[in-house]
Amino acid sequence: MAEPPDEFSDEPVVETDLTAEEYFAQREPRYGEANPERMDLPFWHFMVRSRWPAWSARMRFDRACQEYMTALDEVMPPFDELQKMSKEEQAALNARIPRYKYNGPTWCFSRFGQSETTLSDGSRVLIGGEHEDWYDPDFHIYNDVVVIRSDKGADQEIEIYGYPRELFRPTDFHTATLVGEAIYIVGCLGYWGTQTPGTTPVLRLDCRTFAIEAVATSGDLPGWIYDHKATYVPERNAIRVRGGKVLLRFEGKRTRRQNRTTYWLDLATNTWSSGRVAKQS
Repeated sequence: MAEPPDEFSDEPVVETDLTAEEYFAQREPRYGEANPERMDLPFWHFMVRSRWPAWSARMRFDRACQEYMTALDEVMPPFDELQKMSKEEQAALNARIPRYKYNGPTWCFSRFGQSETTLSDGSRVLIGGEHEDWYDPDFHIYNDVVVIRSDKGADQEIEIYGYPRELFRPTDFHTATLVGEAIYIVGCLGYWGTQTPGTTPVLRLDCRTFAIEAVATSGDLPGWIYDHKATYVPERNAIRVRGGKVLLRFEGKRTRRQNRTTYWLDLATNTWSSGRVAKQS
């Protein structure tokens, strides 16, 4: 049985027969080669069920990580003593601190900036998201789709779909709007430096096949928008986009501003239009 990360953790205990060998063979994030590619990796399924962060998986399956933490505990003084050390003492301590080789991020399902959409049959579709932030060795932005067919703990029916990166970029802080049997994925933050200010990524995910396709749009685009809200308005057959932030290019540098405009994506013509957001009293 897999132990929870610690006795105070809210993460569920999930039984597993996974071995360290399976962990090392399956731990790395990877892109799909088809549209979609079913990613039936037992370690990934375990991470969906457990919702463990990447570090917890390292501590459970990676003996080198366990030994590193044990050695670190033996070397590191209490925080208040550390604060009182001179630069020379800190340098000497740093020389004694053991090293651990991370070898890239570990795949996990503990994410933020991930969307969740419930289908008519109760299935939940979770798209993309990121784990940790850029400074963490397990930082990764995902371009996958995870479908949870039931919510019964270890008996969850889980489907994980991967996609080519050139078709579905690593996506976080987007919106996912259900329209009929498709989910429209609008905007994202993505890896810094890969964005294209002035454009708005729009994708359509078929909820029957889970194939994904880019939607070419025109008109008054929101730009590179993220962390926004989107709602389908049947009366207009359009998706309304509000709030969030827009990435800009100013004097050769990327910057961002708050979005204070309401945008409409007409799904009959794939054309954007805009209107100011009325002030709330």
